[in-house]
Formats: sequence, C-alpha cells, structure tokens
Amino acid sequence: MKSACIIQRKQVTGRGIDGISCKEAVTYTQKHLKENLKALKNGTYNPLPAKRTEIPKPDGRIRTIGIPSVMDKVIQQSIKTVLEPLYEESFSDTSYGFRPDRNIHDAVTKAKEYLDSGYTHVIQIDISSFFDNINHDRMMSVLYKKIKDRDMLKLIRKYLQSGIIGKDGKYIKAVKGAVQGGNLSPLLANIYLDILDKELERQNIYFTRYADDVTLYCKSKEEVLNVLDTTERFIKVKLGMDINRNKTEIGMPEECVMLGFGFFKENGKYKSYIPEKTIRKLAKKICTNIDNSTEYGEAIRKTSNEIKGWYSNYRNADKFISVKSAKSLDRMILEKLYKKYGKGCNIKMFKEKLDKEAKVSMKKLVSIYNNRPIKD
Repeated sequence: MKSACIIQRKQVTGRGIDGISCKEAVTYTQKHLKENLKALKNGTYNPLPAKRTEIPKPDGRIRTIGIPSVMDKVIQQSIKTVLEPLYEESFSDTSYGFRPDRNIHDAVTKAKEYLDSGYTHVIQIDISSFFDNINHDRMMSVLYKKIKDRDMLKLIRKYLQSGIIGKDGKYIKAVKGAVQGGNLSPLLANIYLDILDKELERQNIYFTRYADDVTLYCKSKEEVLNVLDTTERFIKVKLGMDINRNKTEIGMPEECVMLGFGFFKENGKYKSYIPEKTIRKLAKKICTNIDNSTEYGEAIRKTSNEIKGWYSNYRNADKFISVKSAKSLDRMILEKLYKKYGKGCNIKMFKEKLDKEAKVSMKKLVSIYNNRPIKD
C-alpha cells in the first residue's frame, strides 16, 4: 500500500469528497493506516462515494467522472497492482489501452500492418456509453473465474456500487457501470472487454482495441456486413450492451480517423498522418482549458500539459502537422490568452512574456519532430 501512496502522490488529480489532495496522500494514509487495514481485513471497510466532476468536451458536451477519496485511490491502486499481472498474461495481444508497456503508437502500428495485408475495409465500433453500462453481476462473474480471494471480490463489488455525490451534494446510487476517474475502472473495463477480444480471436477477425475503441478489419464489403452483425449480437447477448449504429463508422482507410490518426498510401504501404479533425480537436480543448482557468498561471500550465500530452500521442505519426498549422495554433493560443489576461499590455510584450513562461509550443514540437529549428 505504501507504493500505491507514492503513485498517488505523483499523480495530479482532483480532490474527492474528503477534500484531500494526492500530495497529502502519504501523510494522510500513514495516519489512518492501522484503522483502514483493520477494516479491510475484517471486511467492514466501505468506500466513500466518488465526487462527481464535469469536464467540458471540445464539442460542447460534458464528460462526467467520479473522483474517489484519497484513501480509496490508494486502495484501488493496491488492488490494481495485485490484479494487473494476473490478467496481463491472458489479455489479447491486440488490446492496447490502459496496459503496461503498450500505447496508442502500438495500436496504430498494428492497424497499418492489417491494412498492408489487404484488410482495408474498416469498422469502428461505438459501444453506447460503455463505462456507464457495465453490468455489475456480469463483471463479478468474470472476476470470480480468476480471483480466488473472496474478500477482494467483495471489496471490488463495493467499489462498483459505491455511487457518487452529485454537484448538489446528493448521493446517486450505482446500479450499473464503473465510474471513470478511479484507478480501478480502466483495468475492470479491459477485463470485461477481454470477453469480446476472445470471441473475435475465435472467429479469426482481425481487430485492435484501445480501451472501448474497437476497430475491426475486413477484406470485403460483404465480410463487413457479416462481421458487424455477428459482433453486434455478441455484444448484446454476452456483454449486455448496445452498439450505437449512428456513431459506428465503416469505410476505407483514407476515409477513417482511428484514435486521432488518418491514413494514406505511399509506395504501396499505408502511413499515418494527423488530420485536420484532430488538430481542430486539440485547438478546441486548449480553448476550453483557457476558458475554464481562473488565473494566468493555471491557463499556461493547462495549455502546456495539453500540448505535451498531445505530442506524446502523435509524435510517431509518419507525417506530422505542417509548420503553417503549428504557427496557426500558437497564434490562436496567444490571442486567446491575450484576450483574457493581456489587459494593459501590448500583444508583442505579452508574446515575449508567454514565450519565456510557456515551456512548450506547437512550433517547438514541430522543430523537435523535424529535427531542425523553425523561423518565426
């Protein structure tokens, strides 16, 4: 549990209903360690409800997550540390999200491998509100097959059913779903969806999965229709979930955007690039972060973190964004920040200040990618 405390201390997440930050995790956990270990051992420990938090999406919609208390973050991390090696050995080789030593680049590399092999008819499945619709009894029946510690199983069920506290302070009971925001839900999601992975493997259907983003690869239009129908039935019957047909996309590689990457063919091989849709999404996300910031330093920090995280995801694209696009994004960021925080300062001076304080910019990242400096 000590290592779980250290992990939580390094993470930057919001506070749960206990009001304790991750930086205070070690001190708080050590202070209450004996009483909580005793409660865990005798089965009387009850998780606190998660704190409902709304995160604005670039498209204007709201993403809802639940932030656990710091003690529950630590306990969930401890459970994950024990269970992850147990399940990793049997997870599918083409599942990539929320797994150690796997990332979005691996998923895109595998996608290009399928495309180059002639599996160019692509189905991008949208499972309707996946995390919100995980059936607790089905989830527990899957866990029972591999976990022999009944106390741990009871604790996991408690976490699934712990519910959330809404913005109005009212308790909302959890009858289904796994609240996003804790350390355990990504692993539980992978365990649940591994049922689908194994069925696709049994049917020799080529696929990649990154969390609940499932992409299937076929050789013909006729195969697409059959694969989609059989997969939809399986998800309905075995997972108790529905496919959103309106959001499920079917097309050729050049028409698809998978995990934010587009694809084009060059010299007989498929390569990845960053489409305008992905760049616009980044721009909207940065604007939303600036709008929701209460002070200049917070806006700078959020913007820099967003850009760095974005670059980490897309730095391995075969074709990166253009210098023109990078400069345009930097200009947009400058104008957005100047409009909100530049009162009493001309824009040239504000830019000089921003260049000194912002540790990263799109122009710098393009320079790093191309391994050469870019002139203003």
